[in-house]
Amino acid sequence: MKIRPSKPHMVNALETLKLQCFLLMNIINPYSLVWEKDGANLDYKSEPRMAHKFELMKNSSDIFNSKSYSELAITISNLTVNDSGLYSCRARGDNLNKTVSVKVKGEYSNFIFLKTEY
Repeated sequence: MKIRPSKPHMVNALETLKLQCFLLMNIINPYSLVWEKDGANLDYKSEPRMAHKFELMKNSSDIFNSKSYSELAITISNLTVNDSGLYSCRARGDNLNKTVSVKVKGEYSNFIFLKTEY
């Protein structure tokens, strides 16, 4: 199992983050990959800022030297500091997992300025 990025990652608020998880297909059912944040499953469907993609790659040399693998990628757009945390890719039903720390720096808030006249 491999993930990208594989080392602690720092990104700015409002940017987009892509996390990729790769697993050799002969190890486990490829549909059992999940992404978690701080120990809880990520709910891709209810979070409009998140998109996910699942692919089966056959005989591709870019990850596991010409072996077939599955990939589960998530993309989170318009990051906020609340997106900081430990992201883990886990193979359900097995002991395989990889974790990466993500730190989102900066926070953009909407301020309303009212002009008052006396």
